Amino acid sequence: MGFKKWFISFALQGASISLFNIVISLYVVLALHGNVQNASIAVALFSFGNLLGSISASIVLDRVKRVSILIYTSFFVASFIMVLMVFVKSIYIYYLLSVLLGNVISFTGPAMTLHLSKIEDEGFVRRQINNLNLFNSIGSTLGMLFGSFILTLIKNLNDIFKLKMIFFISSILLLTSSVLTIERGTLKVSVSPHLRATKILFLKVVNFANEFFKVVDIRNLPKNMRLITASVFMAFFGANLVFSVFTVFLKEAFRVSSQFIFLLYSANSFAGNIAFFLTGRLLMTKYDRLFIRVVLFLRGILFILIGVFVVFKLDFMRAFIYASFVFFGFTWPFFYIPLTLEITNLAPHKERGKALGIFNMSINFAVILASFVAGFIALHLGYFATFIIGGTLLILGERLFTKTFS
Repeated sequence: MGFKKWFISFALQGASISLFNIVISLYVVLALHGNVQNASIAVALFSFGNLLGSISASIVLDRVKRVSILIYTSFFVASFIMVLMVFVKSIYIYYLLSVLLGNVISFTGPAMTLHLSKIEDEGFVRRQINNLNLFNSIGSTLGMLFGSFILTLIKNLNDIFKLKMIFFISSILLLTSSVLTIERGTLKVSVSPHLRATKILFLKVVNFANEFFKVVDIRNLPKNMRLITASVFMAFFGANLVFSVFTVFLKEAFRVSSQFIFLLYSANSFAGNIAFFLTGRLLMTKYDRLFIRVVLFLRGILFILIGVFVVFKLDFMRAFIYASFVFFGFTWPFFYIPLTLEITNLAPHKERGKALGIFNMSINFAVILASFVAGFIALHLGYFATFIIGGTLLILGERLFTKTFS
């Protein structure tokens, strides 16, 4: 299948998930009559689903011969789950569907990266991973702009109806992604209702459960993989301490409108699009580790500076924070693309799927933990403490990453 279809598919996925991220918490408050805590739980459970999916992907991917089947099936199931979320009346069922959606959608990124890593040379893989993420990022930008348009500019529709409409649009985008990733071929399915077949199935389930917990236990990994996993966890935990409360911080500190917040996030994503385009031109890999270290260090310093500026309430604080947030979007590809390649290069060829699963597992676990902790820190210690702690963790993550290859 041509790569153009893959790229369009992942652009649509980016638009769909960005739309979903806008409405997942709002729908809890407006349609299910929950509160802010209920909304944050829904977001955390979606991330928890990502975590479970990442662990499962690390086990499954190395055993799947045609990952395209896994990708388009994941898109299709995720599309169906989004439709179900519109019709539920119970907040607890909504929680369950959030976990399931996060679980299913988390297979697609690692599966595509693994698919690309098995073909052509490293330069080809690097270019295609960059292009894939560029299309996904462009889709996310367009999705956020469209979501802000729906939520803020169309005033003659009920708010709940607008949110449901976004759910349906997100579902249609994922369904289209599923169709685009289907490859030609035949799928053979055989049903064997014999006792021996049932026993084999049971043993496979038990084996999967056993490997599931082995993946969680990073003590089974080589030393360099343990170090880089700890570095990834620390970096993403520190970053998401800040990003988890950033929109609330903007609301409370500067009294900005929701429309401005959407536009600021769109600018962040647009800067990332430019950077993805630039990283696609970088064929040399000898600077990858330097890029990762510089991005972690610069982000850490900026977080700490923002925390200091918040304490002293300096006049140029607002402009500095806005510019820094756009800069964060620009630096993301220079960190994520090289880091993904480093992860795959560290692992043996037959265990790259497992390595990518562990990589995503550490990210999602960091996001979940940060989403629960960030609000507590901001509430009891202040936003400045959240920024300073987050920045410090990023710098420590950079130190751990350096130690991985020393």
